[in-house]
Amino acid sequence: MLLRFGVTNFASIRQPMEISFVASRAIKDRGPELFPVAPRRDALPVLLIYGANASGKTTVYSALRTMRSHVLSSFARRAPDARIEFTPFALDEESKDSPTVLECDFLIDQVRFHYGFEYDSKSYRREWLYSYPEGQPRLLFDRDVKTKTISFGKHLKGQNRVIESFARDNSLFLSAAAQYGHQQLSDVYHFFAHKLLFVGSSFTVDGTVKNLSGELDPRIISFLKMADTGIAGARFEKVATNKDQLDLYQDISKVLLPRILNSNEKFDGDFNFPSHTSKLSLGHLGANGKPVYLDFNTESRGTVRLIHLLQTALKALDRGGTLVVDELDVSLHTLLAREFVAIFSRSETNPRSAQLLATTHDTNVLSSNYVRRDQVWFAEKSVYGDTTLFPLTDMRTRGSDNLERGYIQGRFGAVPYLGSLSDFIRADSADDVDG
Repeated sequence: MLLRFGVTNFASIRQPMEISFVASRAIKDRGPELFPVAPRRDALPVLLIYGANASGKTTVYSALRTMRSHVLSSFARRAPDARIEFTPFALDEESKDSPTVLECDFLIDQVRFHYGFEYDSKSYRREWLYSYPEGQPRLLFDRDVKTKTISFGKHLKGQNRVIESFARDNSLFLSAAAQYGHQQLSDVYHFFAHKLLFVGSSFTVDGTVKNLSGELDPRIISFLKMADTGIAGARFEKVATNKDQLDLYQDISKVLLPRILNSNEKFDGDFNFPSHTSKLSLGHLGANGKPVYLDFNTESRGTVRLIHLLQTALKALDRGGTLVVDELDVSLHTLLAREFVAIFSRSETNPRSAQLLATTHDTNVLSSNYVRRDQVWFAEKSVYGDTTLFPLTDMRTRGSDNLERGYIQGRFGAVPYLGSLSDFIRADSADDVDG
């Protein structure tokens, strides 16, 4: 379970910013069922981030996804001399010379962990991990690349010094430890690998079908029926790969592989390309009441993205993970978005305490009975071009307030300033005449 995520100097975020799933003690609103995480402390099942276009909402999504990518890939998939992808805040010179900081707090078996790291394009400058088994911080490790040292806490068992010898400046110690089977740290690695799931705003039909792995969860069909899409079934068919296409793949790969590996040796083996691919068709109710199956490629982009979203959401609900969605409103009608939030907010549909973190423009969700004031966050650009994150609880509000109306009226900020549309049209017309 994710409790908190913090980020500094990443893309549009310059100063330290954070979001928190920890419920406010001052809020007594009716809403979702909360998750007890400590004496007199609860966690929220859903956080929603609102803001104008280009305000930095997607930056939060990207930063958390980037943190996961560093943990999973920095040791196993990065060459020893490769540079680290580094995207600091670009609108001042100081930030370009400062590290990016990513950190988070999360629960594993009801024990809180705090993990984070700093990096630039050359190295991970610092990396640290603490646990809180009895409410007090317990050092597991603290790494300083500048001094080439790692301090290990007495409670971190295993071959720590051996693994330290393999960790490179451009790889995380946590990533290396997981690859070498460190039992304690593998549990932390597992959180990032299997408990954080992402659905971005961009997608492809082929990628969606591939992620379905040859089957469509029947609960997705039930949701599509409830959504009145006219879809009543699905079927997968195995389609043989064309032999000429396979031969072409083989020929191209034998030429490209030596170049990729920087080798002049000829590759005489065979590549194991799939002999069959999966073809998905969705059944639409016809005039006679029977389903007519249509190729998935003919479906609307909204339907494709909705299926991708539902498939990933079900994984989170089944595992008890955190689903992170960029632009929830891309594929969901506003009524479906409210129902989607409700699914994560009720114990009967969310028995494993899964969470939803979503960016959205859909203000109608703010009027849901399952949204409390401490679940609403805003992203806003300052006059210097950097993103500020702040919760609705920073404002003076009451539980009886109409949050949707208040947001649209600009009471909470984080909305675009449109000025006068008529002035814009007149200016545009004048440009056309002068041209």
